[in-house]
Amino acid sequence: MPPPWSPKLFVNKDKFNDMCPNGEKTIFYRKCKIEIFSECRQVDGLVKRITLYMDYKRLITMEVRSYYACRKDKLVIRRRFPYEFKLIEHYESSLQFNHWKKMIRIDGRYRKLYFYHHR
Repeated sequence: MPPPWSPKLFVNKDKFNDMCPNGEKTIFYRKCKIEIFSECRQVDGLVKRITLYMDYKRLITMEVRSYYACRKDKLVIRRRFPYEFKLIEHYESSLQFNHWKKMIRIDGRYRKLYFYHHR
C-alpha cells in the first residue's frame, strides 16, 4: 500500500492538556457564565468557575461556584452567595492536613464546621 499523501499529524502535549486556548475559556448561557482554566495555571489552583445569575441580562449574581485542584489545603469547591454574604467551602479528605469536610461562614458573624467522621 502506498504511503498517505498528508503529513504526519502532530499535536503538542501542552495544547492538548489545556483543552482551551491560552489556558482560559469562557462560555455564556442564558443565566449562567462558565469560565474554564487549565489545571495548575492559576496561582490559587482554580480550574472552573460557574456564575449563576437571577436575570437574563446577567446583572444580579445569585451564586458563584469555584472548583479547585492541586491545593495543599485540599479545598475542592467554594460556593459564594454575594447577596446573602454567605460562603460555603467543601474540602477533600486527607490524612495529613485537613480534617474539615465543610465550612459555612456568614459575613464573620457565624461559622460552622463539619468534620469527617473518621477524624
